[in-house]
Amino acid sequence: MPDKQGKNKALIIGAGTGGLLAAAALSPYFKTVQVVEKDSLPLSPAVRKGVGQAAHLHSLLLGGLQILERFLPGIADDLRRAGSKTLRAGLDQQIHEYGVWLPERDLGFEILAQSRYLLEHVIRDRVARLANVVIDDQWRIEQLILSTGKTVVGAVGGRDSNDTEELLADLVVDCSGRAGKFVRQLSNFFPDMDRVDEIQSNIVYASAFVDKPPALAGQRENILIIAEPGASAGGALIDIEGNRWCVSLHGRNGVVPPTDPEAWKSFARSLPADRIYQRLTQAEYIHPVSVYKKPLSIWRRFDLMTDFPGGYFPLGDVITSVNPTFGQGMTLGFGHAVALFEAFAAGGSDEIIQKHYLKAAADWSQKAWRVCAAYDSSFKGDELSRQKNFQILRSLSLKKQNEAIADPEVHKRLFRQAQMINQ
Repeated sequence: MPDKQGKNKALIIGAGTGGLLAAAALSPYFKTVQVVEKDSLPLSPAVRKGVGQAAHLHSLLLGGLQILERFLPGIADDLRRAGSKTLRAGLDQQIHEYGVWLPERDLGFEILAQSRYLLEHVIRDRVARLANVVIDDQWRIEQLILSTGKTVVGAVGGRDSNDTEELLADLVVDCSGRAGKFVRQLSNFFPDMDRVDEIQSNIVYASAFVDKPPALAGQRENILIIAEPGASAGGALIDIEGNRWCVSLHGRNGVVPPTDPEAWKSFARSLPADRIYQRLTQAEYIHPVSVYKKPLSIWRRFDLMTDFPGGYFPLGDVITSVNPTFGQGMTLGFGHAVALFEAFAAGGSDEIIQKHYLKAAADWSQKAWRVCAAYDSSFKGDELSRQKNFQILRSLSLKKQNEAIADPEVHKRLFRQAQMINQ
């Protein structure tokens, strides 16, 4: 490939929520920000092929909403107008963990609940209005362009594999997802690219949109029932637009939720508490069930590499993809966008900006990884090891829960931590 450089342009691969927010974060620093997406992007909110988990439950943590507001002021109001539901933290949220429901208490915060595809649609609409951002769909990137100095200077792609072109840029932000297509390409030149921390999640979750009964039309809630070793099933229910719930049931270590709607509903009875099952028995209609498997949580340790390709900025699931139980994924990607913005705000040489970003992105990843690693460890190993890990984690969790029950300020602090607020 030729050793060329773009002119004050950022190229972002992937128009998911992370890629879109990366575009907003970079727009103050580049004359042009081009976002390319292999899918055809729908004109209205809809599931799309390139987002394998789009039909599953996604939590927009309050920390994530705060980041969205930072880059796209007023987007919370846009979401409400589009149909997002407002939930009162501590009252409309119901969390069951290790045999205990957290107390119903007004924590003074509001969260927004909606489908994954409605959220992406509203973000995309706002980002598309930025004067220097261009979003091109149905554009498949085949490979990155690497200069003789081992700097990424663009990508090769097109709408037709027989008619490709070079998209040159000053930097490339890789938001292509956890599979790491371009990481694999770069690993041919940078051996440390395959340095990965892994945790076995062994989780299978099955989700469906559910029409609410008229009697519950005005009731808004988010129920989270966390799986426990020995009862390896959990689930979550959340109100979304269109008078529906999005419900996700999951199993671990060989426990697999069924896809037949009636059998899926019955599976909800195996959860450590029956509140989700009780809601499903009142459902007007259960839409087709979608299944997603996540055997591993991964963290690619780009921050530890001594030889890293210049001009390349991985983001979101390309860096860290964690167990979805705690709903951290989208907010983690937004945190990486904050790291990107702040690295360019701090300035310096291209190398300094990149190092600043990779370190700050790793700090965000570490916060999510700690939660994921602690929880997933209780399901690892033989039965004796699992029970030992489970008892340790259960003891710590019950201590926190008892403190939260007794002290509203502790409850509020735990909520802020879970919602990744003010990281």
